[in-house]
Amino acid sequence: MITLHKSRIPVWIEALDGNTVDKTSFSRTIDAFLKQVEESDGLRCFVADSALYTKKTIGELSEKVQWVTRVPETVGLLKKLLDEIPAESFVSDPERPGYRWCELGSTFRGVRQRWVVVFSQSARDREAKTLDRKGFFVVATNALDDTRLSGRDLLDLYKAQGTSIELGFRFLKDPLFFADAFFRKSEKRIMALTMVMAIALLIYALAEEELRETLKKLRESLPDQKKKPTSRPTMRWIFQLMDNIHWKPSRGDPGGEVWMKDVQRKIVSFFSPEVRKIYGVG
Repeated sequence: MITLHKSRIPVWIEALDGNTVDKTSFSRTIDAFLKQVEESDGLRCFVADSALYTKKTIGELSEKVQWVTRVPETVGLLKKLLDEIPAESFVSDPERPGYRWCELGSTFRGVRQRWVVVFSQSARDREAKTLDRKGFFVVATNALDDTRLSGRDLLDLYKAQGTSIELGFRFLKDPLFFADAFFRKSEKRIMALTMVMAIALLIYALAEEELRETLKKLRESLPDQKKKPTSRPTMRWIFQLMDNIHWKPSRGDPGGEVWMKDVQRKIVSFFSPEVRKIYGVG
């Protein structure tokens, strides 16, 4: 699946054989996607996990698009590099506590790149019992113009990857979802179910984006799980807040009315007229 950055709006989905390896499928998937959007304008920058970083894939993609990915720890140059960078070369940022990084140029597998070597204190704490310097990782890109994509931006782009696709479909890993109990006899049924799930994620992501944009524009907020105001609620939390809306009869009105709590009525008021009409909110 390919999504639009932090919005999690899916723009491409395909079902692959369970034996397909990411290292070989990434390039084919991106090629197929590019053929569908070849007439669109704008900078295309693909962010992916370290499976993208292979000699063949980065060689093929670098001529077509810009990419951002993590350098696998198996790359020999990476191991040598971490031992040679002096500690004073790393800079910190108050807005990103626990992270320090330094930027350098690299040519690997014949492709000119920028590498941002990042130290994460939280990763170091988790891996304190493993090999020394394991708190480090490297984000690489073939976008050489740091005025358009700074080292700080690269770190943010890579970190945001975990909030796009993973959060959208992580419910599949929940044992209560019983995903392993689903059985589809034919490929057509598998494709149909995949499409239904993709459309569901599309609607979910669009609703979340619309709500957040409206809250930002109106400078409004909603209560989060700790009863504190937030302008960036998740739709999962909104669904929980909207629980227990029901119809009740009304004197003199055979059609009755929709009963809602004040917070539910407030949530509905931030959506489109079509949505407000459904709930009877003016």
